[in-house]
Amino acid sequence: MRHTEGTAPAARVVRLDALTSLRSFAALAVFGRHLLVRAEHPAWLDHVLGQGSTGVSLFFLLSGFLLTTATSERNGPRPFYRRRFARIYPAYLVAGIVCTVAAVALAQTAWPPPQAVPAALLLVQAWIPEREIYWGVLDVAWSLSAEIYLMFPLVIGRLRALELRARRLLLAALVAGVFALGALLGDRSDLGFWFVYIFPPTRFAEFVVGILLALEVAAGTWPRLDWRAAVVFAAAGYLAASWAPVGIGLVAVTLVPFVVLIGAVAQADASGDLERSWLRRRPLIVLGIWSYGFYLVHATVLEIGRGQGWSLVVMLIICLPVAIGAAGLLYSWVERPAEQRLARRASPSRLAATPD
Repeated sequence: MRHTEGTAPAARVVRLDALTSLRSFAALAVFGRHLLVRAEHPAWLDHVLGQGSTGVSLFFLLSGFLLTTATSERNGPRPFYRRRFARIYPAYLVAGIVCTVAAVALAQTAWPPPQAVPAALLLVQAWIPEREIYWGVLDVAWSLSAEIYLMFPLVIGRLRALELRARRLLLAALVAGVFALGALLGDRSDLGFWFVYIFPPTRFAEFVVGILLALEVAAGTWPRLDWRAAVVFAAAGYLAASWAPVGIGLVAVTLVPFVVLIGAVAQADASGDLERSWLRRRPLIVLGIWSYGFYLVHATVLEIGRGQGWSLVVMLIICLPVAIGAAGLLYSWVERPAEQRLARRASPSRLAATPD
């Protein structure tokens, strides 16, 4: 389909430091959720940290956005798959082995069930609606198979070709679909939870929303909103998720606020409005760069803390810096070298923010 007036791609954003910082908040939100489930805590904290699983949705949206921004229309599937493998799998494999051994040795957890290992090695665990499978090995890693990266080269061309009206209709339909699925199927049963929160085709909707948002921002058709107001809106959506029915609280309630946040921050970063803002502080950017490794290791670090009988405060004081340090080591010793070695020929250029 042809581009309508106003939808031709504009100059692409090449400085994405503020979006990298948003990745750090997504990782910390998930950390907070996993901290609560491993330590006794006052009830009010459930409304501050208990909905931290919505950070996964922010990751999915950012992944779709960043991959779209970083991918040239000239790039073919093979370089893309090489980069994705180099970016994801070596760190995942090392973290899976080290974290499993550490959890068994230090937290005295059981070894993963044998039937979970093949699915984990192939990164297809999220497709199987059994908790001992999708959470069986490095439980947080289910999200890697839920994002369906393999579909990106197959859909990006078609999505780029959509006219503005069709693109926005698709965006609205995806958001409405997330709400509908959450309301209809997101009960507390294992199958309902799996379908709404784990099942890859369901979560692919957020990934595509991120892609569509990136196309809107690049084309200059996304409405401008002050990034500070977007931060407040996203924070309000995050807090509201803790009070919402479980089905829509898992993903739907924060979907629109997170989309607004990413769009506003991307526009402000591109225009230079964030040059001196806290979103471009070096510690947040570094944590955002390390966020993949942090996401992979943090639950195991917390599990070890629980195994030692630590309180919530002690776990926060000790486990958070340990997880950040481990993420830095994983990035420096595994993730970055593997990416440079395996994807060197596939990456002629690199953006400031690392797509996940």
